[in-house]
Amino acid sequence: VKEGQLIAKCNITNMSFHSPVPGRVLGILDSPLPDGSFGRAVGIQMEGSFSILGRPYGKLQWKSLDSRTLKTMFSAYGVVNTSGKAYPVTEEINRFHPSVLIVRLFEKDPTYVMDSFILNNFINEVIEGSAVIAKAAGVKKIFFAFGEQAELPFIVDFISRVNSVVDSGITVDFSTVKEKYPVSNKRLLLGSLLCQKMIPYDSVPMVVDSSTVISAFNAVTYDRPVLE
Repeated sequence: VKEGQLIAKCNITNMSFHSPVPGRVLGILDSPLPDGSFGRAVGIQMEGSFSILGRPYGKLQWKSLDSRTLKTMFSAYGVVNTSGKAYPVTEEINRFHPSVLIVRLFEKDPTYVMDSFILNNFINEVIEGSAVIAKAAGVKKIFFAFGEQAELPFIVDFISRVNSVVDSGITVDFSTVKEKYPVSNKRLLLGSLLCQKMIPYDSVPMVVDSSTVISAFNAVTYDRPVLE
């Protein structure tokens, strides 16, 4: 198989899975997972050259794409919402029809550093990825949940950049949230925002993290499948 080649497809959610490396498929095996459990995986013996990672890409103009096209690209390139239990972004949009997109920009666990690393090093990608998912979902509001350590000048600059990217008709708002585990749990995060009256009680929220919006950005901007 080649790097990025389609190797599996879910017959329930229509989610696509791509090979993260070039090589030879050894078979289906039980593989250890980060939480200590085991799961089924495709074993690949790495061979050959990489064709995606480290190569320059031409940037596509996603603003000209409609919602259906964006969702098709999410499915084709394996974009999954990783803010909680992994779930295909397109399937979540089609099933729940969210009215507000909530982007969590702080760690879901105190031992993690992924979300803060992505936010600090790929701020433009996070902004565009959020706008991409918002357009695909057809939401009227994007809400950014920052950690309590985020400084106000950074937040003001961030929101200013977002407003210059999102489609007209989408409002943008933010709040800082205490970074106390497990407040990043979707139910607890929503409860916190509702208590602060940051989102309406009758809204249908979709919570995503920085990893999810980066994956969406890469899929529609660079035709790049999720490889990790």
